[in-house]
Amino acid sequence: MKELNKKAILNNLNENDIDIDIFSSIDSTNTQCKRQELSKKYLLVISEHQSDGRGRTGKSWNSPKLGNIYMSLAFENAHNNAPLSLIVGSITAEVIKNITNSDKIGLKWPNDILLRNKKIGGILVENEIQNNNIKTIVGIGINLSLEEKEDWWGDLSEFKNKIDRNDLINQINFDLKNKLGLEEDEFKLGGVLILFNNLLQSLFKSQILTLGLVMCGIFIMFLILFRNVKLSLIGVVPNFIAAFFILGIIGLAGIPLDMMTITIAAITIGIAVDNSIHYIYRFKEEFLKIKNYK
Repeated sequence: MKELNKKAILNNLNENDIDIDIFSSIDSTNTQCKRQELSKKYLLVISEHQSDGRGRTGKSWNSPKLGNIYMSLAFENAHNNAPLSLIVGSITAEVIKNITNSDKIGLKWPNDILLRNKKIGGILVENEIQNNNIKTIVGIGINLSLEEKEDWWGDLSEFKNKIDRNDLINQINFDLKNKLGLEEDEFKLGGVLILFNNLLQSLFKSQILTLGLVMCGIFIMFLILFRNVKLSLIGVVPNFIAAFFILGIIGLAGIPLDMMTITIAAITIGIAVDNSIHYIYRFKEEFLKIKNYK
């Protein structure tokens, strides 16, 4: 197994643009990118082993110390509507195909890299809001060698004489840096899958960023209905608790946000609004009768 070499990985890359951190072992390269602030345009984190490697939908990524590739590239993303899983998956699959000269390398939507229909790699794209900017983290795992495999797992061990880890990492990052660094008017993406991805991204952003505005709207509605500031504020509280409680549970349970789960908060608010209106109207009616809060 050839050691990871920063100088070899930096070949043809601008050292002023990218920081490279190499670890013997780490919890997760994506998690490390979240912890670490960007001091250059790009941050590349690579590790020989991950104790808490992650894949899509909260699944774990088997990350033994066997000379595989576990890396994450972080950067501020100007193209946050672009379907990065598809783009990065296509770039990575193409680089592997060119190095191995194998036409058996393929990509399964949206992010699985396959060799003869067995998964040899995967992509995990995550976004973090830091200092009012969107930091995108692209995690890439490639199995060069595995001792134990599930039926659907594969590796690139048959190409061990053709693959140099440092060169493979360098070429993937060279293509990512150059192709992801395009100006928006230099590329056009199309297709149903792209539209679906953009729909999901817009839905996530609108749901999360407008919850505060929704709460203000509910307060104004209650104010018009009840003509009482105190009752309106009381009515907003269960709506706030319901929405953030359900989102908190989803986060703690590691349930991914998708077309269905992202709407749960909106449904919860709708139910809470309905219950609040009925409760406050009933409270006002009963209070007028008995003139006593007890």
